[in-house]
Amino acid sequence: MLISMTGYGNYSVQNNGVTVTAEVKSVNSRFFECSVRLPKSIQQAENAARELIRSRVQRGKINLFIGFDKQEDDAPSVSVNTKAAVKYIEMLRTLQEAVGNDTPITLEHILRFPDVIETEEADTFEDDWVLTEQAIEGALDILLKMRMDEGAEMQKDMLERIASMESAIKEIQSLTADSIQLERQRMTERIKQLLDTDDYVKERLEQEIVLFADKIDITEEIVRFHSHVKFFREALSAGQSEGRKLQFLLQEMNREANTISSKSYDTRIAHHVVGIKEELERIREQVQNIE
Repeated sequence: MLISMTGYGNYSVQNNGVTVTAEVKSVNSRFFECSVRLPKSIQQAENAARELIRSRVQRGKINLFIGFDKQEDDAPSVSVNTKAAVKYIEMLRTLQEAVGNDTPITLEHILRFPDVIETEEADTFEDDWVLTEQAIEGALDILLKMRMDEGAEMQKDMLERIASMESAIKEIQSLTADSIQLERQRMTERIKQLLDTDDYVKERLEQEIVLFADKIDITEEIVRFHSHVKFFREALSAGQSEGRKLQFLLQEMNREANTISSKSYDTRIAHHVVGIKEELERIREQVQNIE
């Protein structure tokens, strides 16, 4: 089962006039990265929010945004800190005497100090966090479904490309067998042209053919390629997403394709190898987005 690293989820929870909306976005990344933006009232829960995401997402760059919409009937409690106000007045008068300034001290001057007017808001952290957890879980459910759906489409496409490569490998095997016979004919005709006779040491020719066959033999490469394909299919259908393992198998298949190409003297084989490498590159681009 493949899981894409690209996804989006948005979910809202409402209770007692408070609406919490969680928005989660994810893109591909080599590791797990998580950026969290929380309202001031629950900023202390940033680590808890990050761990909540980490428990359900293995890889990818995740961005979480939490929005609050509170419709409160009661305004926050407001009071005047008279002790602070008196201290500031005394401080300003001392300053006036020091600089020789007799400008009247007004209420506007006093209110410029931030701690003269105090507001008290009810501590709603526990209730807010409960709603936030529910919103994050809901957004993650949507995100993960999108990632799994995209992963299923990617898996289908990869299997089609794997089947195409296997067909090309079969053609290469057939062409390799033909290459040996064609080389025997070519060498025989060349010797006849040079000697202008059929009287030559055929044992020597057969030795050369054997050496040529050994030189272009790609049996080991074909076997290894099929083995990598087998493990690739198993990784695709595994119970968990195995992006790193798939990347490794693609590297090995590409290595075998290069070796086959280097041993080939047939342009038709080279053409098939180019097609195989094109398919491997397309699969590699998709695998980079797998969790």
